[in-house]
Amino acid sequence: MEILRHPNAHDQNKVGSYPTIVYSGGGYLYDAVLEYRVWSKSEDGQSICHSFGTYNDAKKFSKKIPDAEKEPVVLVLQKQYIEETKDGKYKLINKERLAEWKVEWLKNNIRSEKNIKKYINTDEQA
Repeated sequence: MEILRHPNAHDQNKVGSYPTIVYSGGGYLYDAVLEYRVWSKSEDGQSICHSFGTYNDAKKFSKKIPDAEKEPVVLVLQKQYIEETKDGKYKLINKERLAEWKVEWLKNNIRSEKNIKKYINTDEQA
């Protein structure tokens, strides 16, 4: 079984400073890991975001807190992202965004010309 290595947050000093409301999933590729997140509920039912610079710290925390999600998610920076159109085609969007992903989506999905070409012809960029 292959072990997935989880990159640390790009800038440890910014962990916890990002907006909690961001895109969820999508975009196919990422440029940087910004933080790992564990979501839990407060006593009054409000969602609480706990931020960490490493996957291991997030995972340890998620195991300790009874009402926390058991699997951390990752906040990624996408300097460009790929959008799938209604007709099943892919379009490169030249716009930055932040997105929360499942951690396993990091594997082999860092943005590069090679990875972009998996989805679209780079001559047809939007």
